[in-house]
Amino acid sequence: MRPHLHGALRSPSIPCNLRSRFNSNLAPILTTHRAAASVNRVLQFAVRNSSVGNSGCVRFECQQGTVEFRDESDGKPPQGIFAQLTGAMKGWKLQAHRQTSKLQAFGLAGIAAYGILNTLYYTCAFVLVWGFVVKPQPGLGIAAASTKFVEVMGLVWAGSQVTKLLRLGGALLFAPIVDKALEFIRTKLKLPNKQKAFLAVVLGCMSIALVLFATTLVLWA
Repeated sequence: MRPHLHGALRSPSIPCNLRSRFNSNLAPILTTHRAAASVNRVLQFAVRNSSVGNSGCVRFECQQGTVEFRDESDGKPPQGIFAQLTGAMKGWKLQAHRQTSKLQAFGLAGIAAYGILNTLYYTCAFVLVWGFVVKPQPGLGIAAASTKFVEVMGLVWAGSQVTKLLRLGGALLFAPIVDKALEFIRTKLKLPNKQKAFLAVVLGCMSIALVLFATTLVLWA
């Protein structure tokens, strides 16, 4: 919505659901007219004096004038494949951010759970893509085998972006179990704290992945 100013605006603000648009669109107007000390202090005036016009604009009345928020779009969702894909990507990123925030609440257990699922994904996906999609022939030489390895890892990484939400959700489910597992490892290995148990899990995951990748390169080189 684009604001249209009629007269000078004194110290009222806007309702909460329009505060972000008010900040971005009307801040220069408020500064020019020096009519409002703060956008966040007054919320009741615009609620009592607002109305919706026939053209789809929202109008706020005050003694000195009127401010209109006019919706210049036709009210339709974005058209075109690119616009739809962009909207889908924004929604996906927002959901991933929310899942990540929830996972962080579990602390080390949440990070360990996500790391374990990442290790499972990368190792299993690597084996599947290497053996059933790329299907390189043995005896390639170290240079050619390394090139194939990079190609396979690129495909695996692309797949990891698609399945990221699934792994985040799985990590949220398994985080309480992993927390108990960390405590079990700490007790069995007589470690001083859970941080040491967490490091043990991280080293274990990295070792599994590195052994698999190195063995594959050696066998096909």
